[in-house]
Amino acid sequence: MWVYTELIYDVNPTLIIEIGNWAGGTLLYLSDIARTWSRETRFIGIDIDHSRLCDEIRGRKEVTLIESDATSAVKSVRSKIKEHDTVLVIEDSSHEYDHTLSILHLYGSLVTVGSYLICEDTICNHGLDIGPMPGPCEAVAEYLKTHPEFSPYNNSPFGVTWNQNGVLKKIS
Repeated sequence: MWVYTELIYDVNPTLIIEIGNWAGGTLLYLSDIARTWSRETRFIGIDIDHSRLCDEIRGRKEVTLIESDATSAVKSVRSKIKEHDTVLVIEDSSHEYDHTLSILHLYGSLVTVGSYLICEDTICNHGLDIGPMPGPCEAVAEYLKTHPEFSPYNNSPFGVTWNQNGVLKKIS
């Protein structure tokens, strides 16, 4: 959350897309940060099941919820992006290699130059013995082979993170 706060402060995104919402905690936190800073940030939360979402996030006017697989929702998401939006994308869904790689390919093009494509939980099986193998770490490595417009960003000033090499800055 500390890193998200810093990135949002630096980039000042007008649209944050979070794929994989679970109970909505991250959306709620990011929405609260934007409100605290009096920013007009909009949010799109995409998940195959929103039944666990907290009621408070459902009532936020700046949050659009899409209950769908993210690969199927990309056309709808694209239609919600305004011409001058600064877009930041967070991928935190199934962590399966093929699905994660598909998400990176579909949503990476939506990220604006200077902003970030964040793939959560790249620590799976790379320091923490949980999650699918191959998983998000391998998907990010594969994605970067054909997407030189992104560069891994050292996202933890503390040296500890759940998404080492999973924060990708769009540089061109």
